[in-house]
Amino acid sequence: MIRWIKKERGNIKVAEREQRRISGVSLEEHCQVLEERNSLEEQLSQAKMKIAGLENSRAFEVQETMKFPNYLVSDGKKEEDDARDKEIQRLNLELCKKKLEINEQLNLRDAEIQRLKMIIKSMCSDLEKAFATAKSALPDPHVLPRILEEPGKKPQEEDIIGAIITPFGSLDGTGRTRS
Repeated sequence: MIRWIKKERGNIKVAEREQRRISGVSLEEHCQVLEERNSLEEQLSQAKMKIAGLENSRAFEVQETMKFPNYLVSDGKKEEDDARDKEIQRLNLELCKKKLEINEQLNLRDAEIQRLKMIIKSMCSDLEKAFATAKSALPDPHVLPRILEEPGKKPQEEDIIGAIITPFGSLDGTGRTRS
């Protein structure tokens, strides 16, 4: 006999263990129980193998289903899917056409903007030249205020329109050319 001490919630217990587990059972009964147990273990392992095989075959079927979904779809649904695919392709084609049209319009607009920029630049340079010409045609800035201050010498519209360049001494007292 083997003795050991075991603590359970503060109490010390001494338990005895028998050397033989099976006491009072005959050897024949023991062999019969062992055979039944071995048979059950064998059946259990066969059942586990069968379950594993079924799970593997189910997993394979699922993989095949995922690879070839068109074969498992009913005829009506397949036709609907084909019609939807054709509609999607048609809409994609229309979308591409619209994108091309928009890109062409954007390119034309960019070209028009560039053309207008060039026109504006040339107009600005023409205005600058006209301003410089007009500035050079006007008398000295100090002289112009004196002319405007004199009562009889204010320039009139007819003085500017159709003015003729004449020598300095040809002016009569009125500021007009002699005819």
